[in-house]
Amino acid sequence: MPAMTGAGPAWRRLLRLSSCPSESSACAAAGVRRAVRRLRHGLLPALPLLKGLAASAAAQTPNADSSYTAPRDWTLKPSGISACGKFPLLFLTEPRIATYNGFVQTAAAGGHAAIRTYAGQFSVVGSTASVSARDNTMTTGTGVPIYWLNGARVADDYGDFWDSTWNAQASSDTRLDSGAAESSAFRHWTGSNANGTASPDSLLGSANVRYGQWGSGTNPVSQGSQGGSGLRRMLALSPVFKVAAVASSSVHRHMPETEDAA
Repeated sequence: MPAMTGAGPAWRRLLRLSSCPSESSACAAAGVRRAVRRLRHGLLPALPLLKGLAASAAAQTPNADSSYTAPRDWTLKPSGISACGKFPLLFLTEPRIATYNGFVQTAAAGGHAAIRTYAGQFSVVGSTASVSARDNTMTTGTGVPIYWLNGARVADDYGDFWDSTWNAQASSDTRLDSGAAESSAFRHWTGSNANGTASPDSLLGSANVRYGQWGSGTNPVSQGSQGGSGLRRMLALSPVFKVAAVASSSVHRHMPETEDAA
């Protein structure tokens, strides 16, 4: 058996990796035992590697008390937390567009059966500091007609979509992710100007957020701004669907055709 010269203290630390009373996970313990056997047979060249493998295995398997084992030298371990000490970590999300896209994609995944396959391709009609609604939804250029899901035509093309009025913008025209009508709809967050550009002082995630509103004489994209703490709906736009020439389905993500002069 190869000698473990100079590994004394480190070796003992390894054997203590699963010594906390709460860490009784069979999988984590088995992982340590396998690593020990490999080291004894010269299959692992260095102790730091063994420690990394053991810590990685333990981190993915909850302990009996539902905690997860973190390495003692973990970058995110707070100072003052000793061996076997416990702590959760808290963070505040940034207003990234991916957060809002994820929200509408989750809604699509649980919506009308015919759109669930494409849920991951839906985009929020909204703006953050990093991207405008028109860019996020890829609705620049001439484009194609846009329709409510299972409903009427909203706009004749992308220019019409961003011209402050829609063909079907009454509350009774709106549709939910299920395709059902929602006559009680009133306002929805967009963080955008009427032409789909970002509204700098009222983006999604801001203290005051730009909203669109349904009804005659209102703007469906940029009617006004109000405190962003209230609960409002959001608009989701699918990828462009192309009717198949034969009896099969085909869908593609639309790319802008021309530069929009607006």
